[in-house]
Amino acid sequence: MAHPKENYRGYRITKVWIFVSVDEDGDEGVCAFMGSQGWMPMVAADEKRLHSLIPVAQEIADARGVKIEVRAFGEPETHLVITPRKENDSEREDD
Repeated sequence: MAHPKENYRGYRITKVWIFVSVDEDGDEGVCAFMGSQGWMPMVAADEKRLHSLIPVAQEIADARGVKIEVRAFGEPETHLVITPRKENDSEREDD
């Protein structure tokens, strides 16, 4: 699995946008597209990414005939913290 070695310097995530497909029955799902490393959920943590995903959402809406809503979520709250395991750790203890 690839992940950048460092996050963006000085950047804090204060809002995320999620692209949600809504079908005729009102059922919902998070939109995703096939990227080079598999399915990528359509979630943006900055406006540049948000705007880059809008054309992809339009393609999904046109191809599937569904409405796509962009929902914003703010006021981050840490729900869970996952820390690196130490070498030879096979299990984690719950806090």
